Amino acid sequence: MNDPKTVNDAWRDALNRGDPDAVAACFARDGVLVDHGTGLRATGRADNRETAAAFFKAFSDLHIEQTSHLTVGSEFAAEWTMRGVHTGDLPGMPATGRSFSVAGAKFTQVRNGEIVSAALYWNMADLLSQVGLLPPPQTRAAT
Repeated sequence: MNDPKTVNDAWRDALNRGDPDAVAACFARDGVLVDHGTGLRATGRADNRETAAAFFKAFSDLHIEQTSHLTVGSEFAAEWTMRGVHTGDLPGMPATGRSFSVAGAKFTQVRNGEIVSAALYWNMADLLSQVGLLPPPQTRAAT
């Protein structure tokens, strides 16, 4: 399982199953995840496991669909759509029971069949407005 796509598919599948142990197993012992949507940084398997477990508590029916990808050497990039339901409280954000669908992208580097670095890019304001914790975005009238 040294192929970056295979490793990233395993990570996505673990997220879709809600399996924090399998998520952690996709990362190198010192693998780093930077989530630019939340500002979170997780380093190492234990930290990535804890991050995934907290995410699964906040969002049920989670499903990530990869819509496109590119592999170059040990690097992997993908666009994705994440869907779920906000069923667990987050700090300062009580559960709303509302569903969401947000688009994002990830960039990873794989070494020896493990993710050594991962960067996620997605719009937290989009998720928060869909679950009712922010007002909907303003639209401008055509002039």
